[in-house]
Amino acid sequence: MYINNLIICAILLISGYFLKYNNKLQIIGKKESKSSLNQLKLMKDLGYIFLIFGWIYLFLAVLYMFFPNVNIIFALNLLPYLFLISILALFIMKYKINKIYNFKKIIILIVIIILIVFGLNIASTFLSLPNEISINNTNLTVKGIYGMDIDIGAIDRVEYVESILLFKKLSGIKTNKTIKGEFVESSLGEVTAFLESEKNVVLVFLKNDKILCINFRDKAKTEIFYGILKSKLKK
Repeated sequence: MYINNLIICAILLISGYFLKYNNKLQIIGKKESKSSLNQLKLMKDLGYIFLIFGWIYLFLAVLYMFFPNVNIIFALNLLPYLFLISILALFIMKYKINKIYNFKKIIILIVIIILIVFGLNIASTFLSLPNEISINNTNLTVKGIYGMDIDIGAIDRVEYVESILLFKKLSGIKTNKTIKGEFVESSLGEVTAFLESEKNVVLVFLKNDKILCINFRDKAKTEIFYGILKSKLKK
């Protein structure tokens, strides 16, 4: 998740510095000079907005890197809308200069960046969604990113533990609501996690020595899952 935030941060900061500092006043005549001055002011104002939101995204990315359990999903979902509202508010305040020279180029740049910000934000939200886990007579299926389809016959055994400790992330995502991907567990070593917390976990030991960690937010649902999976192995 923090990688998407860093990408958005880089885009906003680079665009902000470009808008704010990489503009020269064009003096051709009185009309052209006034138009160029208005454009310069507008682009600098846009640059300030881009820079402010760029630093906010950087702060959230660093916060998530060092405190992955902090819930920043709401802030991340809200930021693109605040960014869009800020730009619209600026355009409304600058409405009288909407015919400035090369205004179309500014609009195109803003639209592209807004689409990128919203796109990456949607990607972050999608990555943080819990995986859909199901069992039938022959397979244990996990749908979603990092998902897999495992033959029941490939499972060696299952265990239920009160808690685990994932102290290192190899790849994946870890928030206070969603943990999925490849991690290192303190006593098990490398595991593949499909979790919503590190408590009340079903450990699935595969015959190829891989270990899956699975649970649900509801403890009772996790216990039912464990009972069903264990009964399948006895058949």
